[in-house]
Amino acid sequence: MKIKSQIITDKKHIQFLNSQNFDIYVQHPNFGKFNQNLGDEYFCFALLKNSKPIISSLCILIKAKRGHFFYLPYGPVYNDDFKDHLGQFFKGLKQIAKEKNISFIRISPYKEISKQNLQTFKKNNFFKAPMHMIAQNTALLDLKNKDEKAILKAMNKNHRNLIRKGLKNSDLCVKVSTDVKDIKKVSNLLQITAKRHNFTPFSQKYLETEFQSFQELKAGRIYLCYYQDELIAASITYQFGKTKVYKHGASNMKYKNIPASYLIQWHSILDALKDKLEVYNFWGVAPSQNHKDHPFYGITHFKLGFGAKQIDLIPALDMRINFRYIFNWLIETIRRLKRGF
Repeated sequence: MKIKSQIITDKKHIQFLNSQNFDIYVQHPNFGKFNQNLGDEYFCFALLKNSKPIISSLCILIKAKRGHFFYLPYGPVYNDDFKDHLGQFFKGLKQIAKEKNISFIRISPYKEISKQNLQTFKKNNFFKAPMHMIAQNTALLDLKNKDEKAILKAMNKNHRNLIRKGLKNSDLCVKVSTDVKDIKKVSNLLQITAKRHNFTPFSQKYLETEFQSFQELKAGRIYLCYYQDELIAASITYQFGKTKVYKHGASNMKYKNIPASYLIQWHSILDALKDKLEVYNFWGVAPSQNHKDHPFYGITHFKLGFGAKQIDLIPALDMRINFRYIFNWLIETIRRLKRGF
């Protein structure tokens, strides 16, 4: 039995993801290409047993001013039967990090938080990062073997009523686009949403670059809800394998009594059913505990109301490679305290 770690081709990584039924788009090499188009680098790295990957991950080399680092979005991907081999995987990745003068390795494993899972990474010299990088509390709607009636029945009564109200409103119209030019419309609306909720939105360039990176896979869709020809809500989704992700959303509170956001989600969920997908991922929510002061508290109620199940994942974890990590830790700790979460 021969086990070794090495950089692998994009194609081989995709084949591994398919074999693991891991279908969240941020592990796809095109997400690496998206980051590459923003000025970073990427590669796929795996631990191979008899030439077949048993642990693999998309790795992004983020060129931050505070220090370059490797980031594994929802990685590494592995079956729990091979968790004892994680040490060999990280040993190989650490060697590449040293060669590239990387300050630290950051991972966000797509594993539910538990003492056992945390211990698995702790014994491999990982500790909690000062900031999160990706949704570590998420909400998943199970679509497998479900139809429209079953999805509606599992929702909160209020959500059902608002969807039906929206469907009856002849002044409301939801349009679906795959044209990157429509990203500007979402970005403009996102600026309004950001001011309302006091957060820094993704730039138009970021949104456009991400969308363009997945156009060849026909993975991205833009949902635009109009009220009397005025755009009042929008969202951007991505799908890979059997999962659809609701990644970005925005709305205009000028029409807060019109259920535009509910209608957009319903159209998006119906499209997922038509595409025979099995999971609708609502992305970020507040932690399971009753955090009424959390910035995501309101949106969490909205997302879970569709019948989604909350999943709390392991938080971002860091492995220090060299002394420069301390500067990153200080900067990110200050940012987290200012942001409040």
